[in-house]
Amino acid sequence: ILKSQGYETAFFQGSHKDTGGVGPFAQRLGFQSSYGKGDISERKLPSNSWGVHDDDLYDFVLKKSKETTGPFLFAINTNSTHDTVLPPGEKRLVSRDAPHANHVNVMHYADGALRRFIEKYSEDRERLSNTIFVLLADHTAEVHGSNLQEYGIPFLMFGDGVPVVKVPAAVSQRDVAPTLL
Repeated sequence: ILKSQGYETAFFQGSHKDTGGVGPFAQRLGFQSSYGKGDISERKLPSNSWGVHDDDLYDFVLKKSKETTGPFLFAINTNSTHDTVLPPGEKRLVSRDAPHANHVNVMHYADGALRRFIEKYSEDRERLSNTIFVLLADHTAEVHGSNLQEYGIPFLMFGDGVPVVKVPAAVSQRDVAPTLL
């Protein structure tokens, strides 16, 4: 729908662009371009076992967003949380002997990388005023607790001029597109 309205559309992921068939699937859904770790030549961090750490992926997305001349829809599939390795020099939130320390520390890194991305993007106030961020997890398999926690998907949309609404119901990934539209 957005592509037909003149939006440039691209799908980004920190792993290979065809990992699990995700890139080709995104293109079948209508995304014009698909990018993966092989397309990201400028990196500050070494790879993890999946590919590019989130900071380097976000920097690539920022670069691509600045090359666009009109409206765009970019989908980003990060992968730092698919591994348990922190980038070199990244500060640990909890000590190594804490329960689930590796997962907690990597989640803390990923949250920080997302914050840095949004802060860098926000430096361009004009562009930010026309941007809606949609954040959701693809799965929460590493959440420890009840089965409900394991399958709950965090989901958030925000942007300038977007009213704050808390939906008191269970939602799923299939609710993203209609809600955005």
